[in-house]
Amino acid sequence: MLRRINQFYGNLKPSERRLIALTSLAGLIFIGVIFKQWSDTYLEQSSRLIVTRKADAEKLPQLIARYLELSKRLEHAKKTFEASQLTFEQVTTELDRIVKESIGSDNYDLQRGRTTEDLGIDYEKQEFILNVKSITLEQLVKLLHKITYGDRPLFLGKIDLLKGFEGKAISATIEIGSVRKKSSPTNTEVTI
Repeated sequence: MLRRINQFYGNLKPSERRLIALTSLAGLIFIGVIFKQWSDTYLEQSSRLIVTRKADAEKLPQLIARYLELSKRLEHAKKTFEASQLTFEQVTTELDRIVKESIGSDNYDLQRGRTTEDLGIDYEKQEFILNVKSITLEQLVKLLHKITYGDRPLFLGKIDLLKGFEGKAISATIEIGSVRKKSSPTNTEVTI
């Protein structure tokens, strides 16, 4: 094969030989340039990847600390949700006790709020509206503290206050939420 190539090249005129040599040289230079661009791009991407990985490695302890903090908060939220699961009757009884301890009267009414709201996969929030017709600011603070930090914690929403006509007394409308586990669907038939 090499003999045939040598014989073919030997039979060419000197100008044809120079043309083939220049074309071959141009082809080799082109391949060299392409290889250099590819290797430069590869090295640049590799150095960027190294910088990115180093930055990620430096952030890892922060991310682990954040993950542990969020895990603790999630566990606390789950425990709070477990402790605050109440039915409407239990909410009524609990609020009746809290309001009587806080303001010393039963001058209030409790209504079921809007529809329930999903809180993730397992829980839903029920809303209640507590209307207290006459309450002082000190009694309101005591009431809100007992609602939030009582034995069975409830969740505060919006609070509307109106100044009353009786001096220091105000009327308050308080949105309160309680949590309960979602009821599982009773119809578990599978159709194929």
